[in-house]
Amino acid sequence: MSTMKTCMCERKHYRVEHRNHNHSFFESPKGLSHYSDYSGIRCMRCGWCFRSKAKWVFGCPDLSKQEWGKIDRNEFPETLNVGYSVSVQSF
Repeated sequence: MSTMKTCMCERKHYRVEHRNHNHSFFESPKGLSHYSDYSGIRCMRCGWCFRSKAKWVFGCPDLSKQEWGKIDRNEFPETLNVGYSVSVQSF
């Protein structure tokens, strides 16, 4: 059994990195922008990144150039332990 930690911050901290598109190597032209129902979301409080196609994403602001710089420098006020936690069970 495995579990994944998630962002517990309020939505007011969320910014849209990639609105309704992705960069796929499975579609042609490979690696370029393609339409998607999903948008890439980034929490500016903890740095968590995820994709969603929920309706509330429409109301989220896009990531500004200043906020992109914050991501490049990994400057987040509250950093969560982002990653996977694996629990092994013996039978």
